[in-house]
Amino acid sequence: MYILKADGGTLPVEKSIEFPVETIFSGPAASTIGALALTPEGQTSVVVDIGGTTTDLALILSGKPLFASKGAKLGGFLTHVRAFAVRSIAAGGDSVVRVKDRNPGTKQITIGLIGRVRLTAWEEKKLPLRMP
Repeated sequence: MYILKADGGTLPVEKSIEFPVETIFSGPAASTIGALALTPEGQTSVVVDIGGTTTDLALILSGKPLFASKGAKLGGFLTHVRAFAVRSIAAGGDSVVRVKDRNPGTKQITIGLIGRVRLTAWEEKKLPLRMP
């Protein structure tokens, strides 16, 4: 069994246990490899991978995936792990965008996870779970 790496290569599962950092950004790498297969030769594509908590962006430039010149960047730190150049935004499919009016002409926008999910009346009757 093999695990996908951040640069689109693979790693035996035994090695991934020994070097787990090699598997960071494997999700966006999979999306980039998929988009590469669909991108006509020599063309440029923007890859958008919308996950549960983040949206990851990558670039296929003139038919080749763009690599991070100094390795994968995680939390502002360079890992020196060979990886596609990926930009992560903290907003995904499970994120909630809230817009509040502030001063006249000013709005505050916050993005975050769904803290609690309100069950529908039908679901509440079926499940023994109660939520405020």
